[in-house]
Amino acid sequence: MAGLSEQLADNEEVKRDWTERPWGTHATIYRSDAGVIHIMSVKPKARLSLRQNFDHTEHWTIAQGNAEVRHGEQIHNLGKGGSILIPNGTVHALENAGDTPLVLVQLQLDKATEGTDEDIPATQTYPAS
Repeated sequence: MAGLSEQLADNEEVKRDWTERPWGTHATIYRSDAGVIHIMSVKPKARLSLRQNFDHTEHWTIAQGNAEVRHGEQIHNLGKGGSILIPNGTVHALENAGDTPLVLVQLQLDKATEGTDEDIPATQTYPAS
């Protein structure tokens, strides 16, 4: 049986909207004035950069795999079904801590505009695992 990341990649409706990133892929599956829903597939051992949102809150739910999430100064380990709320202004990052693809659902709330995340300067790095 194929894993969730393979099933999503084979879904024609989702496949046309996949965007490649160095850490994996993502697709926007819903957008409204209330928010945006993304599906993200993160490669094994890959990381999303340390970021800070200035106009929206995010809620992440893990659908497959294991994530290590930096949330402010804290590190959280989340497995399937685990979730975390990332309020506006919180420094955050995500790493796929496993050997298989990590799949998560990201819900953006508030303004839900594109391109509003800012990378944190290179002097502030994601903590070593």
